[in-house]
Amino acid sequence: KDMETVKSEVETGSIGIVLDATVTFGKNEVYTDNSITVDGTIDAYEEAKVQTQSDADMRAVTYASGGGFYAGTYLDAQNKLVRNVLITLNKADIKANYKDVSIKALAGENDSIFTSAVISSGGVVALSGSKANSDVTNNAKVVIKNGSQITDRFNNVYIYAYASEPNNKVVTSVS
Repeated sequence: KDMETVKSEVETGSIGIVLDATVTFGKNEVYTDNSITVDGTIDAYEEAKVQTQSDADMRAVTYASGGGFYAGTYLDAQNKLVRNVLITLNKADIKANYKDVSIKALAGENDSIFTSAVISSGGVVALSGSKANSDVTNNAKVVIKNGSQITDRFNNVYIYAYASEPNNKVVTSVS
């Protein structure tokens, strides 16, 4: 199991702040590979479980507010996640007796990704706008190669690859 945690935050918001930049941005990029290869025998008295899981906690925030002076082109917030989760059964022999066999490749099941670019000001604002982008690529696979065998003597066999983005929020506004 892996958990990637990244934060990029740029905030201005008090009287007298001067911000002069072409682009003010927060940006995160995460590239992760998580894999398991079974090349042998798993003989479990009860449950046999092969599981790999990858989750991310990402926060990219740019925020301009208050009584300051802001000059530039725009605010930008970016999150990019490229994730590969793989289980390979390479001539594997997996057996269970009294509980289930489960083989799970999980990508993003518990993600928390927040991307925000917000301009809210009582001061002089010379920013043309705000942009927020969240780019997530999830690849989850279970590969069962020729010669592999999966047996559950008294229960069920579950095999699945699951990729999701349950909590991905993007906010952009100018007021």
